[in-house]
Amino acid sequence: MGKNYVCFHRETDTSLVAENIDELFELHHKAVKFLEDYTGIMEPFGDFEFTIIPAFQYSGMEHPGNIYYRDSKLFLPKGATESDIMSRASLIAHETAHLWFGDLVTMRWFSDVWMKEVFANYFAAMIVNPNYPNVNHDLLFMLKHQPLSYGIDRTAGANPIQQPLDNLNFAGTLYGNIIYYKAPIVFKMLHQTAGDSIFKESIRKYLQKYSYGNADWDELIAVFEAHNLPNVGNWSNAWVKEPGMPKVSYLVTDTAIIITNKNSVPNTRLKQQQLEIVLSYKSKVEFKTVTLDKNRLAVPLNSKEKPEYILLNGSGYEYGYFPADSVSKHYFLTNFSLIQSDLQRGIVLLNQYEDFINKQIKKDDYSKFLHQVIKNETSVHLLDVAVNQLKTVCNQFNQPGKVDTAT
Repeated sequence: MGKNYVCFHRETDTSLVAENIDELFELHHKAVKFLEDYTGIMEPFGDFEFTIIPAFQYSGMEHPGNIYYRDSKLFLPKGATESDIMSRASLIAHETAHLWFGDLVTMRWFSDVWMKEVFANYFAAMIVNPNYPNVNHDLLFMLKHQPLSYGIDRTAGANPIQQPLDNLNFAGTLYGNIIYYKAPIVFKMLHQTAGDSIFKESIRKYLQKYSYGNADWDELIAVFEAHNLPNVGNWSNAWVKEPGMPKVSYLVTDTAIIITNKNSVPNTRLKQQQLEIVLSYKSKVEFKTVTLDKNRLAVPLNSKEKPEYILLNGSGYEYGYFPADSVSKHYFLTNFSLIQSDLQRGIVLLNQYEDFINKQIKKDDYSKFLHQVIKNETSVHLLDVAVNQLKTVCNQFNQPGKVDTAT
């Protein structure tokens, strides 16, 4: 039986409506179809209605039975940019996903309010990203999430993703960069840990078990544990219930890379994660995927040749402070533009900045490095990162009265 889709609006520009309305219905239908197929649960609230409101205070707001949107987010002018078109598709997919994650199953208490937003963003990306194959989604995800969450997690005031809330009047204090930017990275780790099949099956069982009811993060994790993932509970406790970012460093020997995993916050659990290691040689690039589930891990080298540079966080989804050894650091500072991958150059920019913050690179050396990046960089996204880093270096790390000048 077909589903009825209904749109309410007050737009008087008939050409603007005609330009957009068919695509709006199609985007909602595609999102519903994907979520029904993935979850095994039909759209939970009957006919699908959405209302487009002039100057609505939010971009979108989900409700069972009717989703509200701001008019300027959905009625796009002719010639809208790809970024605007993609943002509209993501917004629609996000609000539609809330019908399953947030409405069909709701958190037990506001200490887990972050869950529904992570679910909605995650599935919105799964729905929308494949339609834009020319966009470097891995790079954009990393540049959006890691810098802002690192900015909190590297400090003594770092807070965990899940925080206690005794008084609903203080619910607003839970919101911040850790919930908005670290939580999606951790959710991606859960998917990597489980694998596609177990992740999908666990999400289905979670929704079936708690439909039209409430569930918290621990109850979701219990569903994953039932699928022969015995360590996922410890992983969850370390990443979700405790603050901080691990320091993951390495030493290169003749036969192996010795990786060391240390917590930045005392008396917290070891933070386990999957690493995609990049080994770049003069004539080739190798990738090794390992699970870092201990304090020290030896990864064998397949070549007698020493790598020109190494990245432990080569997928862009790893989380932590990843200091480079002296060989890699020298290569990055002197040969950054020779790195072919936009994603790898982005990873280097974030890693080098953390090295600078941790006083492993001198300010003058880092300023010169950023000037060269800005001079040669071809990616507009990475150029923006380099410019913003240089502004921070010049404005926040200068001696009083001293002004840097570009050369």
